[in-house]
Amino acid sequence: MKQFIYILILVLPLSLVAQRKALEELQRQGPGLEKTAGIVDRTGGTHDKSNIRHFFENRGKLYPRRVSDGPDGEWPANSKREYIYRAAPYVGIPGNVIQGRFTTNEEWEAMGGFHNPTQTGKLSPAFSDRPSTWPASGWPVKDEQGNPVIKSDQDSYCAYSDSNNTKGRLGIVVYQTGYAYGMKIARDMLFFKFEIVNVGPVQRDSLYFGLYADVDVGNISGGDPEWGDDKAGFDKDRRLMYFYDGDGKTTEWPGAPPGYFGFAFLATPKQKGITDFHYMLYDDDVDVDATQYGYMASTPDLYNSVQGPKFFHLGANAPDLHYDDPATIPAEGLDILGMASSGPYSLPPGGRLTFVVAFVAGQTQDDLFLNTATAQLIADKDFDIGAEAPPPPNLRAESADGRVILTWDNVSEVTRDKYSKRFDFEGYRLYRSIDKGATWDQIDRNANRLAGPDPVPVVSFDKVNGVGADAGLKYRYEDTTVVNGFEYWYSLTAYDEGDALVPSLESSIGNNLELSNVVSVVPRQDAAGRTAPRAVDVAHTGTGTSDYPLTVMVGDNEGFAPGSYSVTFEPVARVAIGNLLSVITASIAGTAPFQPWAIRFNDATTFNVLNGITGAAVLSDQPYTSGAAITFGGLSVTITDTNSTMLATFYPEEGDSIVIGQRARPTRRVMASHCRSRPRPTFAADGLWKGIISRLRPPLSHRTAWSTTCSR
Repeated sequence: MKQFIYILILVLPLSLVAQRKALEELQRQGPGLEKTAGIVDRTGGTHDKSNIRHFFENRGKLYPRRVSDGPDGEWPANSKREYIYRAAPYVGIPGNVIQGRFTTNEEWEAMGGFHNPTQTGKLSPAFSDRPSTWPASGWPVKDEQGNPVIKSDQDSYCAYSDSNNTKGRLGIVVYQTGYAYGMKIARDMLFFKFEIVNVGPVQRDSLYFGLYADVDVGNISGGDPEWGDDKAGFDKDRRLMYFYDGDGKTTEWPGAPPGYFGFAFLATPKQKGITDFHYMLYDDDVDVDATQYGYMASTPDLYNSVQGPKFFHLGANAPDLHYDDPATIPAEGLDILGMASSGPYSLPPGGRLTFVVAFVAGQTQDDLFLNTATAQLIADKDFDIGAEAPPPPNLRAESADGRVILTWDNVSEVTRDKYSKRFDFEGYRLYRSIDKGATWDQIDRNANRLAGPDPVPVVSFDKVNGVGADAGLKYRYEDTTVVNGFEYWYSLTAYDEGDALVPSLESSIGNNLELSNVVSVVPRQDAAGRTAPRAVDVAHTGTGTSDYPLTVMVGDNEGFAPGSYSVTFEPVARVAIGNLLSVITASIAGTAPFQPWAIRFNDATTFNVLNGITGAAVLSDQPYTSGAAITFGGLSVTITDTNSTMLATFYPEEGDSIVIGQRARPTRRVMASHCRSRPRPTFAADGLWKGIISRLRPPLSHRTAWSTTCSR
């Protein structure tokens, strides 16, 4: 009978210096570190960016020890359908298997230095989308130049060692990285990379890596024993162990039937894949190292022992001891768990073995296999998914009486897709949550597959370009369907056009308030007698003509300042690709209407000028001369290599790309005012509007300017 075991974890503060010293001491002494040293470093956190929400600890536990800790293989996200009961990585040699599955004998222990120990609230491992969780040295994974390396929408990182090994410490350290994607093509999977390092003085031979998985399909903690009718599957070619419900139904999960949940070994040393697979009854699992190694390595000693029938179910695979036959599972299913393992390997002192495992889900077996193939492609590309959605905009919210005012910038539109090299932004989608981001739009959408798997936005905007609804772009929205006093979360995403090969990609809906595209707001009624700030006397003061209207909306914020404002527009150039440090200037040199442009270097001596919207070259193989003006499209751009101390690698070279966009430059004349709330527009660092003035993109050649006065 399965039981939940509740254990109190004591978390104490430890300085980063002490954490680093502990890590260095472990690497120097190997097995000599005291077993209690990692207690203060214990953390746990939830991957919640993909459609599989999953909690893990930084000591060899890929599951929560308490229901309250977090979701356990919940798929679809927020559906309350949790497929995993327990999952854990094992590493073993003959007679000594390191595991964290048995709570009375947890042999993996956390290592410090890989997260922020001074976090407010619940301590968490380092997550790439939550900078507050990072150690003082920054994101733990860096390239050779010391730059952060972040692969997915939500990477995680932690490390643990076998300092609690009851059979004698082997000096094994595991560096664990997680990867989660929010985009549709990769959302039904969650990746974990395990880098196993020998920091001890002794070579470890006949080593196996294994993944223990107990999946309970259709079960809710405290409900009916739905775990009793589970079945397992195994596909050697796909390197996949998976589980599903024996009768394909459950009374505990409303809506669609239970799905399939699997574990794929996407990368193993020497491409061995899964070399051994066995299933067993939950009650037959024991914390005996010789037995654990026996079914990880499929040893004849275990097979020929009286325990053998509990762990070997060869069926049609006999006499091959390495793989159980899932057909030996009764049609009605069992309360079973599985072990997929890979080996044997030799690990010398200082050596490293890398394994990549994906948690993969699907509504049917075909869905599962398709998602497994997608996961394999992503892992083969080192988690560079080969496509990306536009970055999300910066969202801002203000509360009002019975309404919420939302504004945002256009950073999503001025960022080039690093794969297509185009500005392929198409539109925005705004989502609302009434439960602090746990679910978006209706509560039951992910649980009820008939309603569709995707949250429905409150409102959408897209470019008028013959793609999509052509609703037009906006940068302000008022939600008037709110109730004063209730907290609402909003998340704004950006999506691209897509093409014949890759469908339209959308940035992820946010899940915490640290993200730039997520806000929380409580609508409220203003105090009696209070007058809100306003803008008056908007006038066009430029010397040219423009058909772009200017609408000023004053934010009601105590930080705003009263005065008269003048807004002018100018071109701006920035390096989009490469490490170019030359001085770049851009100015108006004609009357052509403005559009985005790019300059891409073919090599150190020639470049092309590209239309920033279509990517087509308008000037090809142009000779490059430092300080010489480059004229095109009504603009003049100069690139000057003036710094004599610059290293050659920072001069123009093949692949360097410069993007020319535009920015607004506001100036203010201070004025006397009795405003208790002082209004003024605010702007992002690059001059883009930050939600106070709606869309402004006049042709630069008109030298257009506007002015406005803000007062009460």
